[in-house]
Amino acid sequence: MKALNLAPTIVTYNTLISGYSQVGKSEMSNRLYEDMLKNGVKADILTYNALILGLCKEGKTKKAAYLVKELDKDNLVPNASTFSALISGQCVRKNSDRAFQLYKTMIRSGFHPNENTYGMLISTLCKNEDFDGAVQVLNDMMIDQWFPTLVLCLSCTRGSANVLKINWQ
Repeated sequence: MKALNLAPTIVTYNTLISGYSQVGKSEMSNRLYEDMLKNGVKADILTYNALILGLCKEGKTKKAAYLVKELDKDNLVPNASTFSALISGQCVRKNSDRAFQLYKTMIRSGFHPNENTYGMLISTLCKNEDFDGAVQVLNDMMIDQWFPTLVLCLSCTRGSANVLKINWQ
């Protein structure tokens, strides 16, 4: 773009940052973020969410948590995607306690997980044998009109048959 004397916009940066984050290249995403700021392009919530997701995919949850604190400096607030990325990061690290805490914070903040976030959280809770937590999240999931897939149900039963106490009514 520079060769054509074109300045990248926030959309250009966000697309590239998101792409690198999706494939686990958070260092490249971070370089683009720094370049963006250097060129006077202000980050938005999509920028931060892409960076946070990339870090979480790599298990770098402390760096991701730091970025969440940076949101406030830019007068931005976390949204459902921010929480989903953070929950994902804790699930990658098999930290079901922290993932469940983030889930409760997400709900208290007025946001609802999507089907993938619900599934990832339930699966992690089951793998860590927190079946009460898994059942609570599953009930919330169904209240939100998301219904578990067969794959999710099977992943839960691998942990223990106790998960079958789910109320399907």
